[in-house]
Amino acid sequence: MRKINPRATIVFCCVCAITGLARGATHGSTRLSDPNNAALLYYQAFLLLPEVPARIQSQYEDVIRGDQPNAEVRRYVRRCRKTLELVEMAVRVPECDWGVPYSLGLRAPQPQFPEARKLAALLRVNTQILASDGDYAGALRQALTIRRIARHIGHSSLVLHIGSNDLERIALASVRDVLGVMPPNVALLQWLRREFAQPIADFEDYSGALRADVEMAIQSLRGNLENMRDLLVTTAQDEQSREQARTVVEEVLIQHAREPYVTFLDKALQVMGSDMTYAQKHAEIERLGKKLKAESATDPVAHSLVIACRVEDLGDAEARHQARLALFRTAVEIYLVIAETDQLPQHLADDWPTDPLTGRKFDYQITETGFLLRHADENIPGGGLQPFEFAVPDSDAM
Repeated sequence: MRKINPRATIVFCCVCAITGLARGATHGSTRLSDPNNAALLYYQAFLLLPEVPARIQSQYEDVIRGDQPNAEVRRYVRRCRKTLELVEMAVRVPECDWGVPYSLGLRAPQPQFPEARKLAALLRVNTQILASDGDYAGALRQALTIRRIARHIGHSSLVLHIGSNDLERIALASVRDVLGVMPPNVALLQWLRREFAQPIADFEDYSGALRADVEMAIQSLRGNLENMRDLLVTTAQDEQSREQARTVVEEVLIQHAREPYVTFLDKALQVMGSDMTYAQKHAEIERLGKKLKAESATDPVAHSLVIACRVEDLGDAEARHQARLALFRTAVEIYLVIAETDQLPQHLADDWPTDPLTGRKFDYQITETGFLLRHADENIPGGGLQPFEFAVPDSDAM
């Protein structure tokens, strides 16, 4: 079979689109509009993104890790200008529907995250280029574009929510790199503070992602009903129970699988949204998870959903992500003090963000090159964050 050149396909589609526009022009001057779904723009950006040449792959990855860009890396980024233009258009569109085929359940392909991660890498490299050229405002805007992509990746499944958090982590790392070389600039830092005050997701997004995961797992079970019936027949205690298992209708079987995990999830989300400390939440959700596993161990149908959905460490990764955001907001406050006073603060102010994992202020330490932020208590259930070091470019502020 003859292979179709994907780029030729793109050219053909463009020609068709232009032909359609030309025909439309003969029937009036209707104003054309850009897509109102950001996903359509992202998909085009994915298609147009050139592969990183093998000869510069290692240098490209070094820049992602914080090194200075060389001429070849800069040349590659210039080749990506159409991709960058589409991304900037996409992040300004409020709605983003990726068209995930949820009816496929857990088998539904969700390729947008790995592709979006490639875009985030490109933006991180471009952030480094702009900062090295002294365009710190442009560099920070580019870093925050990664954060806006994270918002669009979505929270309609747990995979996408985790992917969104990962992209925001890349954005935060890019911001840290810029702040480490940027001269004091009060106006720019105040703008950055306002940007960080706007979360890309909230607790409702996370709970919605968990519930969507349950529904996708249920959808997968619908395609495996005969095996579920066989499990019930095999584990039945007597002939009457076996006959009931053979004739049980689909919705009764699905409800049987759904109820134990959904009950657990409802209780776990109630705990997560409560005023308990993080340590108390962690302990209570761990207790609920162990209870669920013990009760479903002898029920193969209920157990099939338990093993398909998240039970262990439920909420821990989300809490660590919120702690990372609080830590970076604290860092911005420190940079603001430096910009306003020409000095590093001696201690953290009372009205600065609190660490959600400990309920206390972050531990703050002045270093030879800047400052360090970490948890005030390292004994955190489920594990905390590694200490974060921040550079201060003006040595007079030390």
